[in-house]
Amino acid sequence: MSAGPGDHAACSRHHPGIAGSAAGVPAERRDPVTGNYVRVTGLAGLFAEARELSVRTMIFDVEPLVAPWHGSQESLDQGIARILGDVRTVPSVRVVIFATNSARRPSAVPACDGLQVRYLASAGKPLRTAPYHSAIKQREQGRRRA
Repeated sequence: MSAGPGDHAACSRHHPGIAGSAAGVPAERRDPVTGNYVRVTGLAGLFAEARELSVRTMIFDVEPLVAPWHGSQESLDQGIARILGDVRTVPSVRVVIFATNSARRPSAVPACDGLQVRYLASAGKPLRTAPYHSAIKQREQGRRRA
């Protein structure tokens, strides 16, 4: 999820089996993460849309949605805690990823019951889905074991 032009946030929709189908890519080589977006104008709208879509993974662009550019360590830690509190209102979410192109990191990545929380510094955005596949695969493997 990221703030974009006009301070909008984007919510990614997941459509299994659709990515790559139009290009004739075999099912086993299709990317399970797609790039369809729904524009919302604030965090309340973002989390409402996420609840409606029953999203399982949320990816947040750290600056400026979670913490301001060149903000303090405290503002980053507080922003992550605030977002995770809001994520708790979306019962379907299992994985939360915070991504930034900067090298800064939180004091600690919070542990949350029922959620995998990851922080990706020096992410190399714009969004490339490959770095996130390991978190999605880990979640899927954990579900198979349960």
